[in-house]
Amino acid sequence: GFTHRPPTPSSLLSFSDELAAKAAGRDLWHEDWLDAPWGTATVPVAVTSVFPERVVGVPDPYDDSIIWWGTVREGEPPKQLVEGGEYFVLKKIAE
Repeated sequence: GFTHRPPTPSSLLSFSDELAAKAAGRDLWHEDWLDAPWGTATVPVAVTSVFPERVVGVPDPYDDSIIWWGTVREGEPPKQLVEGGEYFVLKKIAE
């Protein structure tokens, strides 16, 4: 079954870590996918995985509190999970 494990002190960021990152011009809380280009049929989002398939979730274009789930598989053409949404392909990487 699922077991929740609280974070260990070594896995937590301190306020000084955040200040050091800010001084270096980095934002520890920024996620790169927010700035990534929109996945199109000709240039889809490459989802990386060591497995031959991966589950991807995308927000509903009309209600972002709803998430639509789908599976992208190695070797398949770009896949759009919701009409008007982004396209995805699986890019297999080495373990």
